[in-house]
Amino acid sequence: MVESYYIKEKISKLTNDDYLYSKRILQIPLGKEPRLYGTLQKIKHTDFYLFQALLLDPNHLIYEEKNFAKLKNLTCLFREKDC
Repeated sequence: MVESYYIKEKISKLTNDDYLYSKRILQIPLGKEPRLYGTLQKIKHTDFYLFQALLLDPNHLIYEEKNFAKLKNLTCLFREKDC
């Protein structure tokens, strides 16, 4: 879980979501360097959670905007054809 206020605020600014910094932001390591940042939400009336991917940081350097790829409309549910 990302606890740094600076990182949460930076991701909020990059994704154009002023309230994102108050949500629970998680990071998933994708190897040595790359990190996938997103939020985790429980789906009502189930035991399932939805990870909403927000940013891919290929160098694990949150400090420069040019290092980020904004992710849009991802629907990967562990099926290669949807990713």
